[in-house]
Amino acid sequence: MSFWQEKTVFITGHTGFKGSWLSLYLQELGANVFGYALEPEPKSLFAAAKLNNEFESVFGDIRDFALLESSIKKIQPEIIFHLAAQSLVGASYQSPLETIEVNVLGSSNLLIAAQNISSVKAVVNVTSDKCYENSDFGKSFCETDRLGGIDPYSASKACVEIINNSISKSFYKKNNIGLASARAGNVIGGGDWGIGRLVPEVLNAIEASKSVKLRYPGAFRPWQHVMEPLSGYALLAQNVFKNPEFFSEPYNFGPNKENIVSVETLVSYLYTEFNLKTNWIADERHLHHEAVKLDLNSSKAKSRLLWSPKWSLNKTVSSIVEWHTGYNSGLNMNKITKNQISQFINSDKLVNEKPSTDALES
Repeated sequence: MSFWQEKTVFITGHTGFKGSWLSLYLQELGANVFGYALEPEPKSLFAAAKLNNEFESVFGDIRDFALLESSIKKIQPEIIFHLAAQSLVGASYQSPLETIEVNVLGSSNLLIAAQNISSVKAVVNVTSDKCYENSDFGKSFCETDRLGGIDPYSASKACVEIINNSISKSFYKKNNIGLASARAGNVIGGGDWGIGRLVPEVLNAIEASKSVKLRYPGAFRPWQHVMEPLSGYALLAQNVFKNPEFFSEPYNFGPNKENIVSVETLVSYLYTEFNLKTNWIADERHLHHEAVKLDLNSSKAKSRLLWSPKWSLNKTVSSIVEWHTGYNSGLNMNKITKNQISQFINSDKLVNEKPSTDALES
């Protein structure tokens, strides 16, 4: 039987892009999923795939400790995934205080609320690959590297990592609750309409027959389909549940080297998939700092969890185009999304590793 069969799972931020994919993914694995988040945006994966019919939801702010705590107590989950956040770098410059409140105070609320609920055995706190102090030396960040961040978003995620470690050692360990953090970023996939994010901006430009403006066309990022890190989060939660003492640490989830390409290259992949000539112009308004290169070393997740990426960048881009073409054609997006999840689950790994039986119980 699958590890996830009939497991009760509580997900914060389940109406967001990653949260919606994770909710459906865990449901496909057999879990009973419950969500806590702000109400979904009208144009979102949650709305497009009609996920309000799939899960029991509480619509509330992660900063509302009383509502959050009572919701967790009511559900009595065994496993919690914390994804609720202000997740955009650009927005953090416009609303730095809100970003810090949501990300730092919100995460603290979740961790404190969960610590005294006896049903909880494992918590995975999703932070970001931007939690590292990036001096643009081009190195691949590993979990022991220095935390930091120039922009308010990155700084808030570095703070969350410090709080995570503190609460784990101060409270969770004595209650035998596993608590790990997951660091990933630059996830792409169908159903993403995030403001200021590259793929939505390209898709909007294509639909409007306009040139897409690229702020940093030469910046290199570790692009990966959203299901890649989500499969890692699930494996991490599973292992934290079974052995909290050993697995309650931070883990990176990044793509293979061939998926680390420039913004310009990813844009050309998208246009090619649509059988269109690449059409972009440089946006000279470099309003905020952005790192030239970001790369994660995921060897820890690969060796300890036996996790590894599955999809090439070509496959990832084609799945995005398939999803948005279906959406624009008025197709059943719940069915299409679940079909892509099934494709991912049944995909062969791209790397020659032989997972243990334990790692395959997902």
